[in-house]
Amino acid sequence: VSAVGAVATPEQFPGEGRLTGLALGATGAPAVFGGLTPLAAQALVAHTGWPPAPGAMIALVALAVLPVIARAPETRPRASDAQAPQVGIHSAGIGGSEQAQMDQKRP
Repeated sequence: VSAVGAVATPEQFPGEGRLTGLALGATGAPAVFGGLTPLAAQALVAHTGWPPAPGAMIALVALAVLPVIARAPETRPRASDAQAPQVGIHSAGIGGSEQAQMDQKRP
């Protein structure tokens, strides 16, 4: 989960509000779900008499998250972005034959 969070956090929050967004999610979710889930699970088993009810509850929550994940924007670079001009070399003052020599050295 930590590896996914490390990649997803920069994609979800801009740099200015990233720490606040991460802090609210990292502290709010455990407070709500970590505190209320055992109570809800116990009440569900007591009400239904079905011991696997907490597992079904967790499966339903996981299914409810799927539309959120499906709507998350993809930020992976597209193939068209790979052919964009590189800015750094030309702005450094390298031109003509020097540029051609550098291009030949690239794999």
